[in-house]
Amino acid sequence: MTKMSTTPAISYGSQAWVNFVNLLDNKETLTGYTHDIRQYIGFLKLQDPAELLNGTAEKQENLAISFIMSMKGKRSVSRIRRIMAAVKAFYDINRVTLNWKFILRHVGKGKTLKDTSYSMEQIRKALAVASLRNKVMLLVYASSGVRRAALPELRKRHLVPIDTYGIYKIVVYENDDEEYITYCTPECRAVIDEYFEYRARYGERITPESLLVRDEFNREDQFRATKPQPIKASTISTTMIELFEKAGVRQRIKLTEGQTRFDVHQSIKGVHGLRKTWDTQMTLAGVQPLWIELLEGHRIKGMKSHYLRPTDEQLLEGSDRLYGYAHAIDYLTVNEENRLKKQVQELRIKKTELDALKARVDAMDEVYGVAKRFNEEFPKLSDVDINLKLLNVLTHVTKSGVSPEELYTLMAPAFKSLQNFGRKGKEKDATQASGDQPT
Repeated sequence: MTKMSTTPAISYGSQAWVNFVNLLDNKETLTGYTHDIRQYIGFLKLQDPAELLNGTAEKQENLAISFIMSMKGKRSVSRIRRIMAAVKAFYDINRVTLNWKFILRHVGKGKTLKDTSYSMEQIRKALAVASLRNKVMLLVYASSGVRRAALPELRKRHLVPIDTYGIYKIVVYENDDEEYITYCTPECRAVIDEYFEYRARYGERITPESLLVRDEFNREDQFRATKPQPIKASTISTTMIELFEKAGVRQRIKLTEGQTRFDVHQSIKGVHGLRKTWDTQMTLAGVQPLWIELLEGHRIKGMKSHYLRPTDEQLLEGSDRLYGYAHAIDYLTVNEENRLKKQVQELRIKKTELDALKARVDAMDEVYGVAKRFNEEFPKLSDVDINLKLLNVLTHVTKSGVSPEELYTLMAPAFKSLQNFGRKGKEKDATQASGDQPT
């Protein structure tokens, strides 16, 4: 049985490789498939991926089966199937037909290993021991739901501030067929802003083109600090795994010879587990399921894909019937202190509203009392007293903010008496003008 190995120098300029790279339309899939197909090329000790296409179909099928057999017992069945999916894609894209049903029978059957998401408490533990840069990575993934491969491409111009909510709108895969938008929490925005300020303090010129996340640098090395370099998706995976191990959330597994960390199943995926946390929290918050799909960059299936066109504002704010991202902000906020601060702020607003309502009720009670007394005393009052009493009522009305409609309701008996009083006065004047004396 052939041993697994890697080849130090492989040429990736052939048309077969160009086809493979260009026709995989998902960046995350491309990253994973590229890693896996390289293992196959290394196993066969080839110098050029195009050599995979040489020989008869039977020869190629036998090589694929040999690769499968070399992995059995060292890698899980699900992992072997994922690797072979990359190999199959390479052949399919280059229009080489193999009997994959026969090939994949050699993988055998195994228990389906399910993975889960991080809990908010686990993320909180990781956040507590993370550097400023790693906090940015952790919170961007946990609060926006972006794929692993999206983060290295993000730049400052992809962050659109929405001050109403204290958040950023994030434009993902800009100018690509897969372009979409999502959002991050106020907690995440605050850490991002702090990270940019930190980098600027040590000499980096921050512009709209600045990378959201750059390479780590020594603060004493001024040249390195001012020359930001992009990071790879694989670096992010390693960083996040090490962070969760440091926080005691993820168990460090010892690898046997020939194994990589990709070969050992963990109950929680390094970075993808954060995407699952995001989806779970959005669902628990009651956000419209279709909104969730769109905000994590999925394409809507079926006829809906041709007709559903929600605006960015609708994805954020939702409606009375459909919750948007804003409704899930509390569910996506990791730090309890941030959550408590918001709760305190909301309680203060409610207290202010209640105080204003109580003041209005008290003022209404006072106006009601004055109006009631005026209604009771009206028949006994002289013209002068009526004017004075009315002036007193109107003064209370002005202070209390009582509307004209509310005033009319309170003063209805008096107004009716005033109307009767006015008619009697007119009748008296008319009688005196005609010379008749009333009896």
